[in-house]
Amino acid sequence: MIALSCPHCGDTDVIKFGTNRSGTPRCRCKACAKTF
Repeated sequence: MIALSCPHCGDTDVIKFGTNRSGTPRCRCKACAKTF
């Protein structure tokens, strides 16, 4: 499993946050609360 890191703050504590309209998975950073 590949560890994801937040592109905004660099933290690795991210969770799955659903998908966008095209089906790409979205993630949410627990540290800065931004989605990517």
